[in-house]
Amino acid sequence: MTVMRRVLPWAVGAALLVLAWLAVAIAPTDAQTEQPFRTTMPLGEQVSTRSLAGTLIDVRLTDRLLFGRWTAEGTWLVLDLELEATTAPESLRWAELERPGGEKYRATERIDSLLDEPLSAGIPQRGVLVFELPESARGEHVRVDLGAMLADTRADGLLSVEVDLAELDAMPELRLDDEGRS
Repeated sequence: MTVMRRVLPWAVGAALLVLAWLAVAIAPTDAQTEQPFRTTMPLGEQVSTRSLAGTLIDVRLTDRLLFGRWTAEGTWLVLDLELEATTAPESLRWAELERPGGEKYRATERIDSLLDEPLSAGIPQRGVLVFELPESARGEHVRVDLGAMLADTRADGLLSVEVDLAELDAMPELRLDDEGRS
């Protein structure tokens, strides 16, 4: 009986230490709790977040982009999209492409696109987003995130497009019309 009285507090203390260590080990970090909620946009299917809904119409890669009188050579990723606000008027303020190494690119503002366009609830607006990439990105798998928040996407919903650039055949040239459509 006296042995049990001496061992029991030590056993309970050890069990509590193991439980405390386990609680700390599985608790998410601050960075994990602030991650955005990504909703993947498959081709042709409408998905939504808290503030935006969208459909990915097409994904293309081109070596030369033409818009009106403006022309540029390079590696251009073009996303054709339909976007709308879900409940209240919004704008697409966040359009960022991330490469596997963490390098990030914002959608170009050199052409008229869906970037910063006002979006109404329930009224889809069609347009493009265009990203200029280095030649070295052609064989990579990239992610494009779209959202209504300009700089702080913590714990907000983002529409996310996964693109394997190696699977896309680059078009020699792509002409966009005056409204940023192809």
